[in-house]
Parts: sequence; C-alpha cells; structure tokens
Amino acid sequence: AVDKDSINVEAGKTATINVTNTTGATFVSDKEDIATVDAAGVVTGVSMGSANIIVKKDGFYSAKVAVTVTEVQEAGEIRLEAELAEEVVAGTSSFMNLTDSTSGITRPHSGGGYISGYNVSGEEVLTFKFNAEAAQAGKYELSVNGSPAYGVASDFMFKDSCSITLNTNAVSINADAKIAAGDGSMSAPRVDATLGEVTIVAGENTLVVTFHGSAPSLDFFRLVPKA
Repeated sequence: AVDKDSINVEAGKTATINVTNTTGATFVSDKEDIATVDAAGVVTGVSMGSANIIVKKDGFYSAKVAVTVTEVQEAGEIRLEAELAEEVVAGTSSFMNLTDSTSGITRPHSGGGYISGYNVSGEEVLTFKFNAEAAQAGKYELSVNGSPAYGVASDFMFKDSCSITLNTNAVSINADAKIAAGDGSMSAPRVDATLGEVTIVAGENTLVVTFHGSAPSLDFFRLVPKA
C-alpha cells in the first residue's frame, strides 16, 4: 500500500512516496526524462510533464503513483492556467470538454484543458479574470507557455495572429513573440514566448486574448513582476 496515488512536484524539487513496509519494495519511473525515483521512493521532478512511478514487491500487487511535474514559479509570479479560463466566446466548444471537433480550440489532457491549435473558426476569445492585492499592483512581463499546433509548418507569430487586452488596454505584443513550428504532439517541448509588458491594478483584472484564425497549444499565461 502506498500513501497516495498521485503527487505534484516542481522541476528540481522532490516528493516522497511512502510505502507501508519498504523492505523489498522497488520503485521504477516509466519516464525518467520527466521524473526519477530512488530506492527509498524519493521522486525528483526533472522536466514539466506526466510520468508514473511503479512500486513493486514480491508477493504483492504492484501500485502506480501518477506524477505531475510543474515548472518552478518565480517569486511574485501570477499564473493563469488555460483550463481555468472563465469564458470561451465565439466558439461552440467548452474549454473543459471537447464537444465540437470542428472548432479545434480545446482538448483535455493530463494537466487540464488547453487550446489545441489547428485552425480556429473565425475568432476565439479567452477571458481570464483574477484578483490582485494592492501589493501586487504594478508592471509585469506577460508570457505564454505552449507548443505548436499539430501539423503547423510555420512559426506562430502572436503579433500577427492574436490580440490581447488587459483591463480594456491593448497590449503591445512583441514583434518577435512566437512559438516555433513543430508537430504539436503531447510530447512536444513546452516553451515560453514573451508577449509584452502589462500593468496590473489592485482588485479585479481581466485579461482577454483573441485568436484570429489559428492558435498554438497553450498551458498557461505567466505574469512576472518587473524589477
């Protein structure tokens, strides 16, 4: 028996799987590029993604512990998870459930829902609402974490294919902000694209991202305080 069937750990950090009796127990990771585990059941996050730790012991059924490795957040960082977007406007699919394969903007995966690229039908709008304390108000660098859409042969340039507002103020998107072309598969590496500088106010903030005709695969938006 293990004390948990799933754990979350940041890359570079550790978490321990506790077994009722560790004598004779062995631990094996099915994806050591995501997470490793030692003989004592100490799991180390290597890179963002999902893996399984298999715990075996002679004479017992094996146990499986699902591991999700996340990136380390910077001090003061605000992260807007794609699957927590409050609205998807102008599309027919729900952000939590892929019900319309023609719109091609959402798909569930091990970390939650995310925009899955392809060609979006017309415009797709994501609205994120979040509250900031007075101490959090100020200048932030806005970036996005994601990977290319499946089968897209050219770079996704944010300035050309989307528009962003924060509290109705247009965000000036960096001309070189892009996600490089690739196969967009689940195993494709997630990368950060720096989009531009924004100002967060105390109280409720509303970030609106509108995609025009295409979209990359998104996991989250990151807001990091400017020095």
